[in-house]
Amino acid sequence: MITERAMLAAVHISIWTAVKHDRKVSREVAERHGAYDGAGRYNKQLLREAER
Repeated sequence: MITERAMLAAVHISIWTAVKHDRKVSREVAERHGAYDGAGRYNKQLLREAER
């Protein structure tokens, strides 16, 4: 019976996006424009091909 033989499985699938949060630029832009630190989030492309 199914109640005697069962298996619980969890699947997690992800992909590397080649994008990293640039904390330095985010902080600099916020300071330059008088905004709070969390006002913007700027990312950098780690690979040129990732832009496509």
